Amino acid sequence: MATCPALRSVTKDGCDAVDGIPGPGSPVEPVVSDDETPQVETVRVRLQRFLSDERIATHFENKVIMLAGEVVEDLDSEAAPNLHLVIAGS
Repeated sequence: MATCPALRSVTKDGCDAVDGIPGPGSPVEPVVSDDETPQVETVRVRLQRFLSDERIATHFENKVIMLAGEVVEDLDSEAAPNLHLVIAGS
């Protein structure tokens, strides 16, 4: 059996699965946990990666935080990662 650094799954034929995703012809199934529920991100959580709470509050009060082209009315509303989040005027 092959030893493959940075790989979670190893088949008897070699290194076919990277991070639980089977490679071509691999009999290895993807690694999936039943107890993992997808985390729903909010506007606040996404902004906190880059801004302090004070800056977020200031931008929110000035109504310049936009999600998918719409002014954000609630910082705790859902903000899917594929939606464009911007500070207008910056």
